[in-house]
Amino acid sequence: MNRRWISLILILAMLFSLTVPAFAETSAVTSGSVVNPLYVNYPAPDDNDVAAGRRLARSASVGGSADASVQAVAYVSPETAANQLRTAMMNRQSTVDLNISVPDFWSASSTKNWFCVDFFPMVYSERLSTGPYDGDYLRWSWSGYDWHLIANDGDQYTFRVNLRYYTTLEQERTLQSRVTALQSELGLGKLSGEAAYAAIYDYITSHVSYDNEGLAAIYDSTQPGKDYLIFTAYGAEVNGKAVCQGYAALFYALCKKAGLPVRIVTSTNHAWNIVKLNGKWYNVDATWDSSTPSGREWYLLGSDHFNGGMHTATAEYSALSFQSAHPISAADYVPSSEPEQDVPFYSDVPQGRWSYDSIQTATRLGLVQGTGNGKFEPQLEVSRGMLVTVLWRMEGSPECSSAGFSDVASGRYFTKAVDWAAANGIVLGIGNNRFAPEKIATREQMVTILYRYLQYLHKDVSAQDNLSRFSDAGTVSNFAKTPMRWAVAKGLMNGTSSHTLSPKDSITREQMTTLIVRTISTYGL
Repeated sequence: MNRRWISLILILAMLFSLTVPAFAETSAVTSGSVVNPLYVNYPAPDDNDVAAGRRLARSASVGGSADASVQAVAYVSPETAANQLRTAMMNRQSTVDLNISVPDFWSASSTKNWFCVDFFPMVYSERLSTGPYDGDYLRWSWSGYDWHLIANDGDQYTFRVNLRYYTTLEQERTLQSRVTALQSELGLGKLSGEAAYAAIYDYITSHVSYDNEGLAAIYDSTQPGKDYLIFTAYGAEVNGKAVCQGYAALFYALCKKAGLPVRIVTSTNHAWNIVKLNGKWYNVDATWDSSTPSGREWYLLGSDHFNGGMHTATAEYSALSFQSAHPISAADYVPSSEPEQDVPFYSDVPQGRWSYDSIQTATRLGLVQGTGNGKFEPQLEVSRGMLVTVLWRMEGSPECSSAGFSDVASGRYFTKAVDWAAANGIVLGIGNNRFAPEKIATREQMVTILYRYLQYLHKDVSAQDNLSRFSDAGTVSNFAKTPMRWAVAKGLMNGTSSHTLSPKDSITREQMTTLIVRTISTYGL
C-alpha cells in the first residue's frame, strides 16, 4: 500500500476518533471520561455510572461520606500519587483509588480540569520516566479513563480512576521479554550512537508491516473482531503489524532499553520519533520507511526536510520549552568517516581541565555562554541571578508574572528567571521583599536551589548522606542541611577536599556548570 493511501486512512481515522472529553457539569470539575485523544475512541462509560459518580461527588463535597472501602488512610502529595498511579498503570490495574492532598483543588477545578490538566500528565511525564515502559511509552498505552472525586475532607481528596488499556499485563510481559532479547540479538551492547539507532531502525522497518486493513476495520462499524493491538509495541513486535503508534512505541522501548535518548512526537494524525546525536535531535519515521525500497528515506532528517503535512508537530512539541530541551537540527544528520574533533569553545577552558566536559556540554545545550572575547572565566564567582537564569534556560525560558521583588528591576537578564523561580517555589528571597540578584551565591545556596528545582520537576530527592566524613558539616545552614545531604549522596557535590564541604564558600562558574551537568546526567533531564 503506498504512502498516499496510508495518509488518507490515517486522516479519515482521526476525523472519526477525535472527541471532546465529557466532564461533570458542576461548579468544579469532579468527574470525567477521557479517551486518548490521537487514536481510538472507546465509548464513554454508561450514563448511569457517570450520574452515580456525580451524585457521590456532590455528597462528599458538602460533608457526606463515601463508602468505607474507599475511605482515605494516608494522603499524599500529587507527585507521590502520580508515581502510585504510574506503577499501577504499568501493572495494568483497571481501578485505582488515590488519596491526595490538594489545597487548591476547588479553585483550580472551577477554571479548568485539575485532574486531567495538572495531575494526570505527571503520570506519564518523561521527566519522571525511569525506564523503557513509562514516559512516552506509557502515554500511548492507555485507551481511555474515567475518574470521579468520591470523597473529600478539607484539602484531602479521594479519587477513583477506571482505566482501559490496549494490552494486558501478560502481553506487556511478553513484549518486555522480546525487547530484552533483542538487545542481544541486534548486538546493541556493542554499538553506540548512530550505529545503535540504525540497528533498531532497520529491524523495525523490515520486521513490521503497516496494517491498513486493521485500521480500516476499527473505524468500520460493520466490521467485527477489531484488533486494537495494532496501536501497540506488542502488535508491532509480536504480531509484526501495527500503525504509526505501534512503530513509534516499539522504537522508543528498544532505544530506552539500550540507553539511547529518544522521544515520541505526534502531529494531529501521526506519530514518529526523534533521537539525539552530538547534541542535536533528528527525526526518524519507521512507519513511512517500512514501505520504502531503501528503508532509510525518513531516517535522521533535520527539520528542513521533515516538517509539513503529517509531520507538522502539535503545539506541545513545537513549543519553545520542548524545542529548547530537544533542539531539532535543521540539517539532516551526515555520518562522518573521521571521528569528530571536540574543539574547545573557550580559550581559557582547554581540554584536560577538570570542568572541560561539563562546560562543553552546557554550552552545546545553550545553558551557559562565554563572557566575551572567546573566554568563559571558569573561576568567576556566580551571582544568585546568574544561577537562577541557567535553571530557567533549562526549562525553556518560560514567561511568568512579576514576583514583585523590590531589587529585581524589569528588563535585566535575570528578571524573568527570578519571576519564574519565585512562582514555582524554587527561590524564596532573602526577606524584606528582596532577592539580592547580584549577591554572590554560596555552595549551599546553589545546592538548595537545585534541590528545590528537582522537587518542582517531581524528581526523587530522598537520598541522604550523613556527611560524617566532612569536618565542617556542622557549619551547613539549617535551610541547606537536607539539600546538601542529598547532593553528596547522589555524587553531585564531592566537597572541596576529602574532608571539607565549604558550604559557605562562593560558587564559581565552572563549579556551577559541573553541578548542573551532573544533575542533568543523573536525572535524565
